[in-house]
Amino acid sequence: MTGSILADFGDLMFRCPKTGQDFDSGFRTDQQDLASLPSAAHLRARCPRCGETHELKFAEGWIEARERRFRLARID
Repeated sequence: MTGSILADFGDLMFRCPKTGQDFDSGFRTDQQDLASLPSAAHLRARCPRCGETHELKFAEGWIEARERRFRLARID
C-alpha cells in the first residue's frame, strides 16, 4: 500500500445555499466513490453555518483533503 491511496480520501464539503459559506458534511470519501454516485443522489445535512437542514446533491460537493501528521514512536 502506498501513501497516495490514503491521500485521495478527504472530507466531503458543500456550500451553504443560505450563507454561501463552505462546510464539512461529516462524511469522508474519495473521488472515485463520489464520481460513482448517480447524478441525482442527494443527502440531507444540518448546516453548521446557518443551522438549517439542506438537501444537497452529491454532485455539488467536493473533497477537501486534511493534512495528516504522524508521530512515529521509537522502538528499541
